[in-house]
Amino acid sequence: MNESAQPQGTWIEAITVFEELRSGNTDGALEVVRTCSDFERMLGYLFRLTSLFLRSARSEEIDRFIEAAHRAEPPPTLRYR
Repeated sequence: MNESAQPQGTWIEAITVFEELRSGNTDGALEVVRTCSDFERMLGYLFRLTSLFLRSARSEEIDRFIEAAHRAEPPPTLRYR
């Protein structure tokens, strides 16, 4: 893949990870992460996408989610193939 096409492809990979997580498919998200063309760039894009989403959500909902996460046990470890 040429360098000018790589950021666009990596952006699509980040969107795909976000979509897979939204649907509850952590295995699918993990597979995209494992096979992405540029892990660090994709992770940066995913952070930006997540940040944009979080800023658009109601702050009360985000606060409740964060409080619940602090009270909860860690989730099961994702399965690496």
